[in-house]
Amino acid sequence: MSLGAGTVKTYITPKPFTPQDFKPHPAKESLLIISEAIRFALKNLGYSVAEAPGYDPEIIRQIQAEGEVVSDYLAKVLRARRTADRDELKMLTDTLKVQVSAILAAAERLKAIAANTDKPEWVNVYLQTVVTNLAEVDTLVKRLP
Repeated sequence: MSLGAGTVKTYITPKPFTPQDFKPHPAKESLLIISEAIRFALKNLGYSVAEAPGYDPEIIRQIQAEGEVVSDYLAKVLRARRTADRDELKMLTDTLKVQVSAILAAAERLKAIAANTDKPEWVNVYLQTVVTNLAEVDTLVKRLP
């Protein structure tokens, strides 16, 4: 194919590759780690009530209620991870830092449930693991930028 008289062939030059344009926000990585720690805690909460344990149904309801608190916090973490706006991300991480006290209160209530002796020992192991995970979440949230 030939170009006609007076026709100029044009090429679009791509922008040069700049690695700094593709670096994720540091909070996004931290939020990923936080969300995984919360998911692990929720998984262990589920294990603590999964089988027919043969202990007081009221204790099971208390554990499930604490699971709802933790699930709500996980939803907020995931919302912060999904946002693309840096200003909104900053606002959401600040909100997470304030609301981490709900996670710590849930951990304290789970610790009190674990101190109850009316259930099998394996339930206590799961609950203590959850308390440890939630303490880790508190530490990670306090380090958010």
